[in-house]
Amino acid sequence: MFGAGQLGHDQGMFILICQDESEAHAIVDKDPYLREKLRDYEILPWRLNMSCVVDVETRASLNGDDPSNPRYQPPKS
Repeated sequence: MFGAGQLGHDQGMFILICQDESEAHAIVDKDPYLREKLRDYEILPWRLNMSCVVDVETRASLNGDDPSNPRYQPPKS
């Protein structure tokens, strides 16, 4: 997990570092609140563009900006 916190009055957000959406589902599906249908969720892709906490190399690794990363996606021209 990269981070988590409350959004507004009755919502929250978790940022998971995963290889793909199926890995995110596998993590989320272990949550007892979700298993018991007490909460619901939506998985959305997220890209870290700027941070004062995470260095450039970590950002590149998370986003697949490094050509040696299996998730590398070259910039669109």
